[in-house]
Amino acid sequence: MKIKVIGIGGGAEWLLPLLRMYLEYGPAKTESVEITLVDGKQYAEKKRDRQSFHRLGNKAEVKAEYFRELCPKITWKSLDMYVTEKNISRIVRENDFVFCCVDNHKSRKVISDRTEELENAVLFSGGNEMTDGNIQVFIRKDGENVTLPLASKYHEEILYPRDKSPDEMSCEELGESEPQLCLANNMIATLMANAFYGYLEGKNSYDEAYMDIIMNAVRPINRSRT
Repeated sequence: MKIKVIGIGGGAEWLLPLLRMYLEYGPAKTESVEITLVDGKQYAEKKRDRQSFHRLGNKAEVKAEYFRELCPKITWKSLDMYVTEKNISRIVRENDFVFCCVDNHKSRKVISDRTEELENAVLFSGGNEMTDGNIQVFIRKDGENVTLPLASKYHEEILYPRDKSPDEMSCEELGESEPQLCLANNMIATLMANAFYGYLEGKNSYDEAYMDIIMNAVRPINRSRT
């Protein structure tokens, strides 16, 4: 099983321990699991309110280093890069399970478009504001879309992104980010892990799920294909 986690920010902070415990000790454990972490950004002290790290450095490298020590049964790899149209084919490959934890629509579209080029792959994408957010599940099987890609008529902000991807930003822009709450990051990560479990169990029945931590509410949605 090969897993790619793209964007090692607040969401991935909670997602990675869940994946590690489930894949190492849960019913889905296999003899061969490889998890590749992808991010071109560096850890910053000011982000300790929603990210934990044992040293400064590239996020993907530091987090992979930590998990290699914690659970050597899983192969942990890292890529110090942002996803772009030029490198995405090297990152997302056939039969991958992809967890998209990026914070911009342009990167989401690049990842979604690449997944749609493959015969078989599964993409879980999550994002949140301060107290609400959503996940999307894009299943590609035998060259067909079982569920909708991230970039669809229901999400024109991804289909026609107006923001910049990290590789297009200046150092000053990369240093700026919208405030987020670790509680919302946690909820999004849990929903992504739940969707992964549901897929492995053959019980996926939705394209998206919306959550609101103030209302303690989760609402799944099955989108129309027409």
